[in-house]
Amino acid sequence: ETLGLAAQWGAAVAERQQQQLGAQAAGERMPYVLINRTGVDCHVWVDAAEGAGRGSGRIDTTPVLLSDGTSLPWRFEDWRQRREQLEGQAHHLGIQFANGQWEWLRRVQVDREGVRHYTLAPTIDGIQHRVAVEVTMDAVNLVKRVLLRSPLVVENRTRVAMEVVMCDYRGELRTDAATIQPGDELPLPLLFCHQYAIRVRPESGFGYAWSTQYVYWRDFLAPGARTELSCAPVAAAAPGAAGVFHVHFNALSDARSPALYKYPFMRLVMAPPLEIENLLPYPVHACVIDRSAGRKWVGTVARGGVAPVHAVQPGHLVLLTLRIPDAGFET
Repeated sequence: ETLGLAAQWGAAVAERQQQQLGAQAAGERMPYVLINRTGVDCHVWVDAAEGAGRGSGRIDTTPVLLSDGTSLPWRFEDWRQRREQLEGQAHHLGIQFANGQWEWLRRVQVDREGVRHYTLAPTIDGIQHRVAVEVTMDAVNLVKRVLLRSPLVVENRTRVAMEVVMCDYRGELRTDAATIQPGDELPLPLLFCHQYAIRVRPESGFGYAWSTQYVYWRDFLAPGARTELSCAPVAAAAPGAAGVFHVHFNALSDARSPALYKYPFMRLVMAPPLEIENLLPYPVHACVIDRSAGRKWVGTVARGGVAPVHAVQPGHLVLLTLRIPDAGFET
């Protein structure tokens, strides 16, 4: 009997997914797109109000698999039902994570833009996890993006691709590395964001090792927290080897919220320790010297450009020398 129910469930899920793909192929515009970046597969369905649409049979509440890292075009009713409605109705999702550790979520709102957090029950190892549901409007494709993610997000505001990995308190790696391109962001895995810290490095092709230290979200709740990580070059002893690569972290959160001290409702932003922006009408040759650490950075900043400097550390004595050859003078 159990195998029969499982087969019926799988057949229903496959049929619903085929209907979604068929509607998209037929040219019907799907007003929503669901995106799963929680690190856990889940099933989603239309969570209709009790008795809503049951008589017409036009509201399909069959669960659909939404794998981690994938997206799914979505609708809550067909165009015939929308045409017959005189007033708009609230749309809600139901969510069931496939790891079997949490109960399902009901009445998840997706109509209004913004971020809402939902509590997952029961607790796991004493941790009350939360999932964030972020709704944004895609003005180009005219769809609403519904992103399922953890509340802890890492954002890359450097000019190079960065790799991020989660580790335990001993610094041992616990997840696979994920790459964040410049300007992109990465929601950390839902099951690990509370208990694990992160280590970083520039993309492996740059030749740097993982940062020797790590940052943990609770560190940013107290003053004097370490806000930078350092990555040493793999071939540090080789002639002409690159210097140490420093990354500065800034935590964006609502410090007035008591929930912040129980769960990582924050965004960790990676940025260079120093940036040189050239607003002059000439290229600028710059030399930055970290007197405290004895390191030097030399580079050219194009007209209207910005040059990141990862060779210095915040809090050190830093000197800057500029040359503007095209202007006919030096400073």
